[in-house]
Amino acid sequence: MDHDLRRILADVAGTCAVAFRSLSAPHPALFVRPDMSFHAASTMKVQVMVECYRQARDGRFALADLRRVERACRRLMD
Repeated sequence: MDHDLRRILADVAGTCAVAFRSLSAPHPALFVRPDMSFHAASTMKVQVMVECYRQARDGRFALADLRRVERACRRLMD
């Protein structure tokens, strides 16, 4: 698996790192460039996608819908 993943990543444009651990299999963890630093936005994408899929599942919108995303911070608490 390690060799296959590194071969795939070699063709990716840009910078990436991987941390993988199976929750159901006894395989050891896999780390590719584990010490590389990334902007926090890179780590937030997973949580955003989880919420998008949850809301789509709940019928709030369809995954095929187009949405405008603006770069802005909204104050959540007064």
